[in-house]
Amino acid sequence: MNDFFSELMSLVGPWTIVFCLLIAIVTSAIRRVVGRLWLGAALNWWWNEFAMHLLPLLLGGTTAALVKSIPYPAGVSSTASRVIFGIVAGAFSGFVYFLVKKIANKKLTEAGIDVQIPDEVGPTDPSAGKAPELKP
Repeated sequence: MNDFFSELMSLVGPWTIVFCLLIAIVTSAIRRVVGRLWLGAALNWWWNEFAMHLLPLLLGGTTAALVKSIPYPAGVSSTASRVIFGIVAGAFSGFVYFLVKKIANKKLTEAGIDVQIPDEVGPTDPSAGKAPELKP
């Protein structure tokens, strides 16, 4: 298993994983802000099934197009290749968050620390989007 991760890290690089995690964190923050401001977001199909799946791709592609100082992998030098890299990083951001979360939970549990990292990536839960009752 460690051989797999060392080979993966040599192909991908640690900055790619950091980039994916940042996309996942920003997506989660946007989801939370929109969920607080727009109470019907959790029940809206366009938000849950379209925007929330497209948002990491747009964030990754836009960030990669605008920020040239990130240490991109070898061969990613033009704007088009950076945009494609960002879109792919956005597509894998939820998966990378899931893997890092599982590894962190396992390491913390082995160390005797019982902390569960919340699952904050992905579409909102439709049952959690009920509007509060208004009292007269």
